[in-house]
Amino acid sequence: MAQEKINLKLNPAKMNTVLVMVKWDMNDADYNTKTSSFDAEKFFKNKKLILSLSYASRNGSDIASDLEYNLCDELDESELEDCMESCQCFPMLQVLNDNGLVARDEDCEPGHSVDEVSAIYINETGQAFSIDFSGVTDGWTMKSINDFILND
Repeated sequence: MAQEKINLKLNPAKMNTVLVMVKWDMNDADYNTKTSSFDAEKFFKNKKLILSLSYASRNGSDIASDLEYNLCDELDESELEDCMESCQCFPMLQVLNDNGLVARDEDCEPGHSVDEVSAIYINETGQAFSIDFSGVTDGWTMKSINDFILND
């Protein structure tokens, strides 16, 4: 059997863009990766998102395991307070969810852990750079990040 040649057309990447990928552990090493692209200028100014991604990249183990509500529900004030008490990372999860970066199952329940966060910046000339979130949250605690998200 002769092999046929496959012709692929390569399109140039969208310039001045950030592509973010968050790999979630849904259950027992069943993974789901959520990907979103952002205008680079808006992304680099979005401190809430950058802090949330950095925290998840370093402390993603069981980040959503204590979540008692699903992220698709509209919560009243008392439910919201209960949710933030039981799941300390809820404000960060909400930021990730609002930006399309939370993997959810058919019941709208998120994965329990973030396994990996990666991001690529494509500049105005088309050069690609990986983004390192490792030092972003130095000097920040989970509480100070949540306070910033809730009060900014």
